[in-house]
Amino acid sequence: MYVRKNLRWEVVWQLTRRSLLIFTVYNTLICLLYGPLNVHVLDIPWQPVALLGTAVAFYIGFKSNGSYDRFWEGRQLWGSIVNTSRVWAIRSFDYVQAMPDGVGLDPRYITELHRRLLYRQIAWCNALRLHLRRQTAALWDTEVAPFLPPAEAQMAKMLSNPPTHLLRRQSVELRELYKRGLLTEFRQVAMMQTIQDLLNAQGGCERIKNTPFPRQFAYFSFVFVWVFAAILPLGLVEEFDSRQALASTASG
Repeated sequence: MYVRKNLRWEVVWQLTRRSLLIFTVYNTLICLLYGPLNVHVLDIPWQPVALLGTAVAFYIGFKSNGSYDRFWEGRQLWGSIVNTSRVWAIRSFDYVQAMPDGVGLDPRYITELHRRLLYRQIAWCNALRLHLRRQTAALWDTEVAPFLPPAEAQMAKMLSNPPTHLLRRQSVELRELYKRGLLTEFRQVAMMQTIQDLLNAQGGCERIKNTPFPRQFAYFSFVFVWVFAAILPLGLVEEFDSRQALASTASG
């Protein structure tokens, strides 16, 4: 996706130079046939050209709306991941605490639990990013592994879907905390709901990534635009010819 503030002319030229060259030669040929060679057999009425142009405009508009809807869904999913990650951080700090029967528990141990839960969430965000971009093997050791214990990082790297595995590890951690009395049943259920929200967001991202637009969206728009661009000068030639004839009649 192009994310710069302005669309540079270099990019436009790289994407359109082939089409510009083809239609420059084509339109020059039409002008030669209509002018010096006085060949008018290719003239076509303007009405079909206008009708096709309207159809192309509607088709391109629908395609643009579909593309924007897809972009906006991705933006909503990203916002959901950000907000749910914040909720996870707050609940990790506020919910994972020593129960009354664990008064003598070392505060440093609770701090380490908080750190592990938060760092695994950061690792999940980076792992999801790499998974969607298919960069897991190349960047895992620098983008994800520093936030995980070495054994867990190595195991997750070898799996086909590391983000799902990391959320599974979060679920196992919550179960263990509940068994040790560091998490009440209500708080465990609330944090599991947060994990479910993260899984839903991940599934939405994977759906967008793995389900491209149908090929006919690009193919037919390409065909319609090229057909319209090809018949447009023929319609203009006929329109200019009819105007010239009217002007000659009026002057005569």
